[in-house]
Amino acid sequence: VLVFGVVFVVAGLAFKLGAAPFHMWVPDVYQGAPTAVTLLIGAAPKLAAFAITVRLLVEGMIGLAVDWQQMLVVLAVMSLLIGNLAAIA
Repeated sequence: VLVFGVVFVVAGLAFKLGAAPFHMWVPDVYQGAPTAVTLLIGAAPKLAAFAITVRLLVEGMIGLAVDWQQMLVVLAVMSLLIGNLAAIA
């Protein structure tokens, strides 16, 4: 049950970071905003999401490191593959 909860926590953090399966909302948000606002909503929440990810996973769930590290590896690989394949198209 604990690992099931970690899946939802990592999914929520991935959504906030804009990682691969949850990346579709990011261009919609950036497209309609002025450049200065895009800079603000593009940088500050990502930095805060990264900080909370480190604090929550590394400091809070170190006992489940094997599980959430695998999830982050899958998210990273999917983000790289989808980003590069979309850039080619």
